[in-house]
Amino acid sequence: MYTISSEYYISVFAACQADANIKVSPNVTLLGSIYDALISSKGLSFPDAKSGEASVSIFLTERFTNLASLSFSIDKASNVNVNLWDSNNSTIRWYSEELNELDQWNVTVSNDIISKVHYIRISVEFNHTFTISNMRLPLRKCISYITDSI
Repeated sequence: MYTISSEYYISVFAACQADANIKVSPNVTLLGSIYDALISSKGLSFPDAKSGEASVSIFLTERFTNLASLSFSIDKASNVNVNLWDSNNSTIRWYSEELNELDQWNVTVSNDIISKVHYIRISVEFNHTFTISNMRLPLRKCISYITDSI
């Protein structure tokens, strides 16, 4: 943090991972943020459901659209679909995998086309409780940004 005057501060941050607004369905109750749960090794579990479909919707702000890839681990799921979209709602990348309820599966979806990703949707079919963890949203190039406060 840099001091400009005794009453004004400016902070410079660097980010190499995208920050995002995330919504899940069905709703999950947890202490803390959904984003923090997804990036942790413990992950976000979708309990109390015997079967069905769940989704994770990831909204990237303009600052974080230079996404290189998306990766995460998932366990106890049947099918996983991942879609990456640009600002015109055009599909950049589509990924689909039938997992056969493996204990754990690592999913990586690359943004091979140099496109700005604005929205990501992960859809999961499941037959019992499953967990998504270790999510990463690396940027092609780290960015720096400045915040200020009085």
